[in-house]
Amino acid sequence: MLEASTESYDRGFKWRCYQSLPGLRTVLFVAQDRIWVEVYRRRSGREWTYDSHSRLDEVLELSDPPCKLSVAEIYECVVDQIGGQGGV
Repeated sequence: MLEASTESYDRGFKWRCYQSLPGLRTVLFVAQDRIWVEVYRRRSGREWTYDSHSRLDEVLELSDPPCKLSVAEIYECVVDQIGGQGGV
């Protein structure tokens, strides 16, 4: 069973804290109730870019740390609980 959401806290207070860390380059927000992964990447200073992924066949390419991660891997253990293919 999925736990209660902390989304508003994560996107509010925690996100402001993350942005204040100068060495932090990448932040992922992973939804627990649907297939939805948001990727924020710091370009320079205070500027962030945004990408979202809502299909299991999508692959996230991260540069810091360098790795490739599929959305299917992120949701591997819970995909049946949140409805299969997901999407928005």
